[in-house]
Amino acid sequence: VLIFKMGKDVLQFALIWAVLLFGFSCLLRGTVVSELRNNCLADGPSEEIPVAACWTSWWVVRTFVQAFGGDLFLTDMRTDASVYALLVLWVVMNVLLLNLLIAIMSNTYALIQEESERRYLVDLHGIVLEFSRRSVVFPPPLNVVLIILDVISFINRKED
Repeated sequence: VLIFKMGKDVLQFALIWAVLLFGFSCLLRGTVVSELRNNCLADGPSEEIPVAACWTSWWVVRTFVQAFGGDLFLTDMRTDASVYALLVLWVVMNVLLLNLLIAIMSNTYALIQEESERRYLVDLHGIVLEFSRRSVVFPPPLNVVLIILDVISFINRKED
């Protein structure tokens, strides 16, 4: 139960993370690449412009690497807006989303702890009911007599 619910939380977190990653990649593509895009369209990849920079999907991969603090591609950050966007990206993707993941997991853990206490009490009740009969408490040679006494007491209750 615990692993399934935590896995569900991780999937929800991954969805939020993917949406933010895609949004930031679009933001960075818009702030960074005006001259890079023009060069890719006009000349194609060159020694200054890597082949991957001309791919549209490269911006998602690049933002993924930047979000984890890998290569920040600071040479491409030529405008103030792109540098500010990178700072916001790093803070949001590392600090805020990590805190969100911790909050989601701790809430799920608290719910599971509460549910497990209830399950424990139900199981304990079942054990108490099972061993409340005298015939179950004693070992097999002695419980035959007690089973007969339980049957006699049951028959006597029916008649009353």
